Amino acid sequence: MIAASRTRSDRLASGCHGCVSRAELTPHRTRLTQPWHPSQNARRRRRGFSLLEVVLALAILVAAIAVLGELVRLGLDNAAAARDLTQAQLLCESKLAELTSGVIEPQSISNAAFAAEIDPEREWTYSIALSPLDLQGLISATVTVTENVSGERQPRQFSLVRWLRDPGVELPSEAAAAQTEASP
Repeated sequence: MIAASRTRSDRLASGCHGCVSRAELTPHRTRLTQPWHPSQNARRRRRGFSLLEVVLALAILVAAIAVLGELVRLGLDNAAAARDLTQAQLLCESKLAELTSGVIEPQSISNAAFAAEIDPEREWTYSIALSPLDLQGLISATVTVTENVSGERQPRQFSLVRWLRDPGVELPSEAAAAQTEASP
């Protein structure tokens, strides 16, 4: 053995437990270094992660998953709101078309339910507000569709406004046409 052939003073000068210094192993180097120990080589060869690195990586992963979960929830809420507003707009346009075409009489209505064929779940109500305009023979019709909700959520609502001919007022051109038809 190499360590047995060395003297005690050589061993004490070279480091603990008779380890050889790097200068003794590599004679072409002139600079002295720290004594070499077998456990140093083992530390260099170990390539795994420390416990701190693993815990830190898991914390980052959990935080990222929590943020992504919240983004998914917000996306689903916004998609549901867009779906509800689209349905409210379609119902509002439908009721306004009935009013414009004369299927229903222009009169103010508050919180009326839609027909069962249109809204089978009875999720929506409509209101019609009529108001006079400065222009003679015209009225403003506002149709508002509101969602029936129970709970802490704010109901979704959609409104459309259209100017209509006032059915109670005859326009001068219609009166002249009626007189022309009446006189032979």
